[in-house]
Amino acid sequence: MTVFDGSNFSEWYERVQFSLGVLDLDLALITDKPLEATDDSTPKQVEQSKAWAKSNRLSLMFMRMTIANNIKTSLPQTEFASEFLKSVEERSKRADKSLAGTLMAELTTMKYDGQKGIQQHILNMTEKAAKLKALGMGMDESFLVQFVLNSLPSQFAPFKIHYNTNSDQWNLNELTNKFTKKKGKFKKGKNFPPKKNGPGEGSQSHDGKFTVSCYFCGKKGHVKKDCIKRKAWFEKRGINLSFVCYESNLAEVPSNTWWIDSGATTHVTNLMQGFLTTRKPKESEKFLYMGNRLKVEVVAVGTYCLILETGHRMDLLNTFYVPSISRNLVSLSKLDATGYSILFSSGQLSLMLNSVTVGSGILCDGLYKISLNHEFAQALITLHSNVGSKRGLINENSSILWHRRLGHISRERIERLVKEGILQNLDFTDFHVCVDCIKGKQTKHTKKGATRSNELLEIIHTDICGPLSVPCFIGEKYFITFIDDLSRYGYVYLMHEKSQAIDIFEMFITEVERQLDKKIKIVRSDRGGEYYGRYDESGQNPGPFAKFLEKRDIRAQYTMPSTP
Repeated sequence: MTVFDGSNFSEWYERVQFSLGVLDLDLALITDKPLEATDDSTPKQVEQSKAWAKSNRLSLMFMRMTIANNIKTSLPQTEFASEFLKSVEERSKRADKSLAGTLMAELTTMKYDGQKGIQQHILNMTEKAAKLKALGMGMDESFLVQFVLNSLPSQFAPFKIHYNTNSDQWNLNELTNKFTKKKGKFKKGKNFPPKKNGPGEGSQSHDGKFTVSCYFCGKKGHVKKDCIKRKAWFEKRGINLSFVCYESNLAEVPSNTWWIDSGATTHVTNLMQGFLTTRKPKESEKFLYMGNRLKVEVVAVGTYCLILETGHRMDLLNTFYVPSISRNLVSLSKLDATGYSILFSSGQLSLMLNSVTVGSGILCDGLYKISLNHEFAQALITLHSNVGSKRGLINENSSILWHRRLGHISRERIERLVKEGILQNLDFTDFHVCVDCIKGKQTKHTKKGATRSNELLEIIHTDICGPLSVPCFIGEKYFITFIDDLSRYGYVYLMHEKSQAIDIFEMFITEVERQLDKKIKIVRSDRGGEYYGRYDESGQNPGPFAKFLEKRDIRAQYTMPSTP
């Protein structure tokens, strides 16, 4: 089911309508609330009231479950599904306006580069037009045909002239068929000119023929930077000019931050933690060239995993590990090649994948910093803080050092070795009690087995887990377990808070004691506050759970810390 993220209301609304319609639960969305059933109501009116109430309740739950958490919290609380749907629609109007502007700009500026078939190019433009239509900005098909023709390069000039001189108006299907028939003619001996990134990189004569010559090999049809022989010459010499990055701000920045860089041609990091896979750099990848023409050594290349603030996992392929670089950089061109798109507005950025917002960032010190998951970022700090610290100087005259080097021999034997001249004079002031020696002399005692039950419900094991980093659909962040010691049969209940443990335990007791016609005798748990209570000067100060067990004549057993 599609999740509403603020920018896909039309798609989400269509899926909601279809799903609720198939389940026959859309009554509350298409009809008004009927009058409350009374004693004077007919059976039909009572049935209609119950059906509407059921539809309203389940529709509201279904819609809440399919909305992103960051949007769900900003929506007003209501008991009616129709009102909730209207508030979601109003919430999406601002995002739809921004998305419509982006789609219109992409549609009017798209250019056919010859990399894919012309049919695929037309399908891409048609898809953007369909999204605009869903946002209330539909356009006539003749306009879309004209946009397609305007996106074609000069090689299609005869085709454009034929269309302009023809009195008939073509639709998209006819236009695609015309291109299919002339497909061989366009491909025959004709290459698309390279994209111009700046003055002097390429030129075209007035007749549309590409006449630039390469300054490296002397052949026509390409420029020096695209010359295959030049790239092979650099690779043969061990020089790689394909990977470039530029550090524009050398200020000290936290090692767990990642920054968007439009000038970098590859992802770069100074952290080894976070790599999913690594390999040795190839001959052409051993050095990374900086913007100031200096080169730095590349230690490893691999796939780096970033967990964004939204929980989205972004894998950065072919990331370079360069310990000497000051910032972790994400290449904008590499993101674009993997299907991501970025929108910049008012000092903020939105990272999108398949028209869905998966991440964000803010402008800081002239660069855009990506917002990462807090726990993921803290883990990078913890791991990185133990790396790169200088090792302290070793005192070669330390007696405890030679004690460890010689296999933890006694002090008397070390003094004898010094006296015999085998060892130099040592400093015995640091010879303290060796913990490793004490551990080595300890003996292991067999742990006695725990008391086990002989019948069902004699001992029940229970524990609470949470809070979970990702809550359930309805918002539960904890779960509690009850396991019978004899049968090992267990129950699992979801909870919003730990305080619900008593109510759930009472429900568990009622169910199992009625089914088995037995009584629970012992409940075994840890010494958590939700079970044990608190410990003060007078001893145990029982909490609500412990008092409940005492009231039901159930004996409580608490395990010691750090034990099974």
